[in-house]
Amino acid sequence: MFNTSTWTSNNCAVVACLCSSCHRPLVVAIDQGGCVETSKPTTHAEPTYIVDDIVHYCVANMPGGVPRTSTLALNKATLPFLSKLAKEGYQKALNNDPNFLSGLNVCKGNVTYEAVADVFGHEYVSPNQAIG
Repeated sequence: MFNTSTWTSNNCAVVACLCSSCHRPLVVAIDQGGCVETSKPTTHAEPTYIVDDIVHYCVANMPGGVPRTSTLALNKATLPFLSKLAKEGYQKALNNDPNFLSGLNVCKGNVTYEAVADVFGHEYVSPNQAIG
């Protein structure tokens, strides 16, 4: 039995197993570089590697191992947002929901996510300013 805690940093999710004999990170979303200093993307064919006696599992496309199940889960998670967009239109939906707004990356040619703007050398424009 494992106790786990989850946190996000730099746009990736990490699940840390907190059992009595280990404290091991499992990088769940490594597509943007990972959150653990020693993490690097791996594949389903070679999913693990060891650094400092710690087994790392950092498969870049983890859902690809169960494509039907992951597609159904993604659809279930995103359908409410798509329905909201269709019903309210993007401006009203974004203005009325700060959580929805915080997920905006690009709008009308403006980069509205500061970390993405910094990485790619683009000017950052606040989401509220971009949607007008």
